[in-house]
Amino acid sequence: MLLQVWDEMDADEHFASAWQLLEEEERKRHLLKGLERACQHGSWGQDSRALCPEITITSMLKQRGQAFIDLINIYKTGKKDIDGSTPYCFPSEWWAKAMEDATPSLSVQITEFTFELLTLHRNEFMCEPNAIRHRTYLTTFVYSSVLHGGHHVSFP
Repeated sequence: MLLQVWDEMDADEHFASAWQLLEEEERKRHLLKGLERACQHGSWGQDSRALCPEITITSMLKQRGQAFIDLINIYKTGKKDIDGSTPYCFPSEWWAKAMEDATPSLSVQITEFTFELLTLHRNEFMCEPNAIRHRTYLTTFVYSSVLHGGHHVSFP
């Protein structure tokens, strides 16, 4: 659903332009509300954010908010490139490196199992809705950031 809404909203790149024309404090307010609402939908609440530290308010505000637009476009492209039955894993250099940085004293089997379990939770939280929670972190984050307070972001 996010893909369809995003395609409609940004068909002529008006959303991206409007987003970047907002003052930083206004973009920040939208992003904070989006983050708050997204975490309310996660099974671990705010703790789920530990699995995606690359998505922060600070990082989404970079380049006058272009990082947020890029995040949406990465998600959109990734979801469109897979069939509906394949789970989508949001690409992350940090997450890929996490396994390499695991404590060497842990058993390999425990480390691999834990990493796989956390990867599944991260993927479910960020990208793949389930039967209980029909929205993902990214979907809720984007919806709530863009539609903060029920109002579309528009040109100032």
